[in-house]
Amino acid sequence: MKTWIFDSGTAVHMKRRTKLMLSKRLREKMKTMMKKKVKRKRLMTMLSKKVRKRRKISSLMSKTRKTVRVRWWNLRLKAKTIKR
Repeated sequence: MKTWIFDSGTAVHMKRRTKLMLSKRLREKMKTMMKKKVKRKRLMTMLSKKVRKRRKISSLMSKTRKTVRVRWWNLRLKAKTIKR
């Protein structure tokens, strides 16, 4: 597997074997970059879960006769009461 490594603005195409022989500074840079990517992915999944929940609740609200525009966190409470 090949990876792109950015050192002082230049893109260098390297194989994994050569990646091991990199300078310490570059290795640290790569680690931080990867951490950021993981964090971003985690954040995105969390957000998408929230959005899904919101859609589910709003669809529940529209099915009932009372369609009220409320903030989504209030909708959650209302959806619970409707189910009962």
